[in-house]
Amino acid sequence: MEEKRIYDIKPFDRFALGTCMEYGYIPMFTYFGGTEFEYFLNKWTYFHYMDDHFCISTADQTDFEKLLLSHGIEATLVMEYEENIIDKILKSLDEGALIMLRVSGAEAYEVETGYKTEKSLSEHWILCYGYDKQTREFDILEHRTNVAAAYKHCRIPFDDYAEAYRSLNKDREESSLSQIIMRRIEEVDTDIDFQSEYLKRRAGNLAGFDLSNRCLMHMMDTLKEEAEHEEEFESDYVLIFTEIIKYCQRELWLLETAGMPYDSTELIKQLNIVRTFVMKCSLYPSARVYAQLAKHVVLAEEQFRLFNGYIEGILKGVAVLEMA
Repeated sequence: MEEKRIYDIKPFDRFALGTCMEYGYIPMFTYFGGTEFEYFLNKWTYFHYMDDHFCISTADQTDFEKLLLSHGIEATLVMEYEENIIDKILKSLDEGALIMLRVSGAEAYEVETGYKTEKSLSEHWILCYGYDKQTREFDILEHRTNVAAAYKHCRIPFDDYAEAYRSLNKDREESSLSQIIMRRIEEVDTDIDFQSEYLKRRAGNLAGFDLSNRCLMHMMDTLKEEAEHEEEFESDYVLIFTEIIKYCQRELWLLETAGMPYDSTELIKQLNIVRTFVMKCSLYPSARVYAQLAKHVVLAEEQFRLFNGYIEGILKGVAVLEMA
């Protein structure tokens, strides 16, 4: 067994992700030969209503296990509690695998600055990609605070990482996912053409794309009416527009990577303004703030229609060619 081992892991920092699990999963996937493009292209985000509440959901277009296997990658999901978790981590890393633990109360420090991270008091996933036996530290990806959310290279003492794992998993009444171990099982040639892959995958769901966007337009119309009548509305709108911005950033990045860039300056600007005025209406409601919100919802709707029209035009062109 080596005294020191570290893998060349790259944190994902292009835009905000939805979960801490993704911040670990994507670097593992790309290290073993996948691409960020394929990961996000496989995600289908759709807008819908459930029990009269507007919802934003994400689903895999292809089962993610199949996507991994197509790249010669295997992910093992571990439900059982592991008493000797330090030995398990060291063994996994020595065998060429990467491991991610679900923990609570973990505290690490940034390698470059030495700044400590905020303790993860709720459930949190942390990717481990190296170790140093002399210092008894693991190399992990982590963010410093909930505000400074960019993931960076950090280190955590062996015993602290193990204790953070035990504190969450040891006394659970029901078994639940506590470890994800990813490794390469075979070499596979996975070169793809990003543009043709984007068009093929997205064009296969035009009806769902249209229905999803009509739901989003309905939600914006509802918000506009509530603002015009100065009605008190749910604070969920802040979260909703945060998720809509994330969706747009992902799709815009996919389009740019596929060689079909879209000028999103005004779109992202208006969505951010709407989110800001939703917060203001919740905290400091006034006729002026409600009027500004109603105005910018209209502008955001217009920008979103232009954005969707751009995507729809590309995809319908592909659909027409396939039918000919």
